[in-house]
Amino acid sequence: MRRPVAVLVTGILVATTLAPGSAQAQPASAKGGTTDWAAAVARAGGIATTKPSHHARPPSGPNPFLALLPNPGAADHAGWRAWLTRKGDERAALRARQRAAQATPLLADEEEPAGIRGGNDSPATAQRITGFGTGNGDNPRLRVLGALSPEQLDVEELPPNPEDDGAIPLAGETGIGETTRAVRISAQIGDGPHGSAGTGTGDYDWYHLTGVAGETVTIDIDTPTGNLDSILVLTTDDGEIVAANDDSDGFDSRITHTFTADGSYYVLVTGFPSLPADPFDPASGNGAGSEGPYDLRIDTAEQDVDVYAVRLRPGDVLGVSVAGSAARVTVYDPRRREVHGSAQDLTGIYPADSPLPGGGNAVTEHVATEAGWHYVGVTLGSGSYDITVEAYRPGLEGERPRQTLFLDFDGARINTAIFGGPGVRTLSPMRAFLGR
Repeated sequence: MRRPVAVLVTGILVATTLAPGSAQAQPASAKGGTTDWAAAVARAGGIATTKPSHHARPPSGPNPFLALLPNPGAADHAGWRAWLTRKGDERAALRARQRAAQATPLLADEEEPAGIRGGNDSPATAQRITGFGTGNGDNPRLRVLGALSPEQLDVEELPPNPEDDGAIPLAGETGIGETTRAVRISAQIGDGPHGSAGTGTGDYDWYHLTGVAGETVTIDIDTPTGNLDSILVLTTDDGEIVAANDDSDGFDSRITHTFTADGSYYVLVTGFPSLPADPFDPASGNGAGSEGPYDLRIDTAEQDVDVYAVRLRPGDVLGVSVAGSAARVTVYDPRRREVHGSAQDLTGIYPADSPLPGGGNAVTEHVATEAGWHYVGVTLGSGSYDITVEAYRPGLEGERPRQTLFLDFDGARINTAIFGGPGVRTLSPMRAFLGR
């Protein structure tokens, strides 16, 4: 699903679209085997076939975050994400220098004590912040400092799976959802019969867990030594891809997913770029990838959520960026409905002169359609966070600009390469879309 994004460009509010960067996948069943399963994983996690060697120039081909592509799996998602991250960081640095010359933002500290959950975990219990807004006497810039305190669990240490554990039917048992809520496993990619020292088709480690609807699972992999560039995939028992991730933190990967249904789920650990064609066949890989030791933690700890309330006027453009421990930010309207949420920062697509904030772990924006309390929530993390909240009025408010509309009834030839397209193409004429 693509989502609208509000972008302020030199005083003009422009609508654009972003492909989701979250690792939540569209259903892709693999029971019985399919050569499309590896491609489905790549699409779900935005995993490229090769790692970008540098980011001085944008990758070749169209930008998958701005284009509807006939074959999304062929796009260089990782390369474009790295390029957008770099441009976003450059833009954030510019904005930081500009902010240094502006008025001091309103500062608010979280009132919920550290280590406590439940005090401001929903719009109904949100901490209200006054003095922020676009009205007379209000400060349109706000900085919120707080800390997330997720549930602390005792972690059970498990031994590595016996080989071969390279397919769903061979998965090792974690006990998550049945006998325990947090486990840690130290294992290795490359020590199985299909690693580089064996058949060479690729070594895969699979783990079984039980999911409960409404619970959130966090799957986190660390590689303190060795050359493993990990990929994580979460599937149902029939191989349907639920979520996937590559390079959440350097070459390490992480998945956070809230179950929508009870059932058996499976975690795949592999080394980039190796993926199986069939999750039920341990020998179906496309070749051995990176190999090495890893530490895997899986837990269902209750996540902390912190929500803050700010007043907005109709037409206010709200921009929010969160840095520090929080990995997701969400905006709710006065009816306490979620209107936008994000676990990524793709502000690299914004023009350099857009004033909207960026550069954090997650960035979101919203145009208020009604007056009243709106809510900003952050979650998915442990420890201190720093939220930047800014509000703007539409750039053309109070003006009467002249607009010229051009309707092309005959079609035209245009070089689509300037938009990242395949080159010169003939566009459909307007008359092709009109009724006879």
